[in-house]
Amino acid sequence: MIILASVIIWTFYFFFLTSARIEMELKQAHAEMSLFAATDFLTGLYNRRYFLEHGANEFDRAKRENKTFSIFFIDLDNLKQINDRFGHEAGDNALIYIAEILKSETRSYDVAARFGGDEFILLLCNTDLEKARQVAERIRFTAEKIIISDKDHPLHVRISMGVTVLKQEDININQLLQRADTALYQAKNEGKNRVVFA
Repeated sequence: MIILASVIIWTFYFFFLTSARIEMELKQAHAEMSLFAATDFLTGLYNRRYFLEHGANEFDRAKRENKTFSIFFIDLDNLKQINDRFGHEAGDNALIYIAEILKSETRSYDVAARFGGDEFILLLCNTDLEKARQVAERIRFTAEKIIISDKDHPLHVRISMGVTVLKQEDININQLLQRADTALYQAKNEGKNRVVFA
């Protein structure tokens, strides 16, 4: 009788441990899948879909708490030139270099994402226009130091940026995205390798 009771107890104990382990493994797999679905495979930054979801939530939070935030649209000016001259691996490396700069400029509650192709986007929480200006120029200056080259043909990486901050009259995140995008195109039309604020 004691042996039977011990077997039953050990069976339940083993079942409990196995179930707990399986549940932990399932939670870990789910977390990994969620991160994979939200991440750009090349740069390790968040992807466009994640950014748009998070941006809408941040907009609501900032409006509710009377806070501000800034949006940066960033474009790698000479990716085609890099790809044509040095190959697509060099172009991928240029995108990775820019992603690393953006990661270094963001805090845990900010969001840096690859928006698509050679475009990136940043959302910096609690960042007014003056702080955004400092961060934007620091990013541009740091990117400008990157050189992609073979022994005879050095090529500097250049980026253009359009930056805006939340305004009282904004009614959704799309208005900020449109302003930042318009400012980015102005920066490119004015000669690239510059920041325009909207």
